[in-house]
Amino acid sequence: MSFSLEAVCNCVKRLHPDLRHRVGSDTIKKYEKSLDSFTMYLHRQPDWTTFSSEDIDFLAMEFRTEMDLTKSQHIILVAALEFFLPYLKGKLVLCREALKGRSNSEPTKHTVPLTTELAMLFGAYMASKGKVKIGVAMILQQASGLRPSELLALYQEHVYVPPDCKQPLTLRLGAVVSTKVKREQFVLLSPAKHSLAYTLLRKLHAGTLTGARLFPFGYSLYNNSFKQCELHYGLHLGFTAHSPRAGFATSQVIAGTPVKEIQAAGRWLCEASFQTYVDVVAAAHIRAQVGSKELEDTVRWVQERLHLYFDLPLLHVGSVQSSLGGIQAGLQIQSSQRHDSGPTRSSVHSSEETVEDRQMAGTLGWRQHNRSGKGSRQTSTFAKGKGRGQLIRRRPQAKEMD
Repeated sequence: MSFSLEAVCNCVKRLHPDLRHRVGSDTIKKYEKSLDSFTMYLHRQPDWTTFSSEDIDFLAMEFRTEMDLTKSQHIILVAALEFFLPYLKGKLVLCREALKGRSNSEPTKHTVPLTTELAMLFGAYMASKGKVKIGVAMILQQASGLRPSELLALYQEHVYVPPDCKQPLTLRLGAVVSTKVKREQFVLLSPAKHSLAYTLLRKLHAGTLTGARLFPFGYSLYNNSFKQCELHYGLHLGFTAHSPRAGFATSQVIAGTPVKEIQAAGRWLCEASFQTYVDVVAAAHIRAQVGSKELEDTVRWVQERLHLYFDLPLLHVGSVQSSLGGIQAGLQIQSSQRHDSGPTRSSVHSSEETVEDRQMAGTLGWRQHNRSGKGSRQTSTFAKGKGRGQLIRRRPQAKEMD
């Protein structure tokens, strides 16, 4: 089958809506950007007016060579051509074989795992900068093993909060955009194994309106947040938005959990993809870097004050500190029971939440309530240096909550 230059250039506009809905809006934007660059390259080829499948395949390889595309850019280009021009599906043989060769020649890049201690440290730092939801996202992703796309696609109604605080939270995945297995999946967050992530998610859920995203920011902002944390603490480890997921897998391997159980919990389709997230050697290297930067004391100091960063009662984070046992606990995620020494509060189901519960959290900060009904805006920040120092908190405001 032959394609005119006009047909290739206008394939984005002419794509039927039913075919467009095969992927998400973010993926379509990536495809359009990649295809725009390729069509501009075709316009610079005066000798070509019509193209066969083999011609497009050859020109795509020429474009890859001249523009020095990375492997991921080449993959996106091939996927974009096959998406917007469905008749090319399975006919870009040269590009496909070239990608196989690049996979064999280029070493597999393993995702650097984010340890439990660093997840808390980074989360507290982002909270001190007023970006509480980003800090919660880091801690939650490391505890649950969510993919970045799954994390950022969570809406308030996708989380079921049981009336009993001893029961796990249920996270519904793939409700808006299908997961890799083409059906909805779920993740259970246990209050015994992940006390801090459990408490933070319950509070975030209570302060988010129905129909709103739990984490209202994009992938780029979330990914850059890890670079900001590394820069602040003087680390050079190359964390990305996938690092918490890798930290989840690596910690389970170190703890001795069977591989099949970890793979099922993290929803990896095959063991080969799972192994790219497991790097025990990198975990040891991270511990060495933390030691060389003298961050052990900072980690302990922050762990003791996590309730101040996220405006949590002290009793909710006591089990977290005892389960970690300091920096020597490595990456292990240990189960521990919560011991509430104070009076217990009656649990409120998500359908019975009050107006005060809805006002607990702002866009990037929490609002704390006392028994008299007065609210106080509380912001914590690090002193200069390695993130350690005194917490600076604003004075409570006298304004009454409605």
